[in-house]
Amino acid sequence: MRRAWKRVGIYLLIGLIVNVAIAWMIPTVLRGNWFNAKYDIEGQSWPVSVPADWPPAEYWSSMSAVGYDGVTAMANLDDLARTRRLDPSVVLYVATRHAYGLPFHAMTARQLQTQQGRSIREVDEGPFYRGFAVGLLHYPAPYRRIALFPLWPGCIANTLIYGLLAWLVVSAARRWRMARRRKSRLCPTCGYDYANLDVCPECGWSSQQPGSPA
Repeated sequence: MRRAWKRVGIYLLIGLIVNVAIAWMIPTVLRGNWFNAKYDIEGQSWPVSVPADWPPAEYWSSMSAVGYDGVTAMANLDDLARTRRLDPSVVLYVATRHAYGLPFHAMTARQLQTQQGRSIREVDEGPFYRGFAVGLLHYPAPYRRIALFPLWPGCIANTLIYGLLAWLVVSAARRWRMARRRKSRLCPTCGYDYANLDVCPECGWSSQQPGSPA
């Protein structure tokens, strides 16, 4: 029983590693023309928790693609639009939530910014919430972020799915290997040439077990 639970733990660990690796790979391969974008969505609140002194969100936009979903909300954008310039007396508030993962969103990052004139200030919540920007040779696009904060429902579901897939692949490979060894009259367990003996002298496998070749 302990051995079985150990195997379950190994497959779950494999599923978790694959899940996080895919979520981290998605922002590196996304391209701007892949998105389905929606703008000027009204009647929405901030997509993430913001400081208490921020005004209510007034403008929403969303971008979605395979494995990605992003929402940006702003406040005071109408005041800047009326002036038609970067008015230093107007503070623009911007909050963005990014979510990555396949088949479910499993990792998330968020950005909080204030802009006054041409001065942009990041509200630093630490890399665990903010993640890390991806892009070395150019200014990274906003959606290119390595997310560190898990979305637990999607993270658990993806881990189970990838763990099950890993178990199916390993089981299929093991069955194929055992069938090939039996066809060659080798021990299906260890591959030892047991020379038509009833019991393998190497590992103790018995040819009298159910399903063994005659």
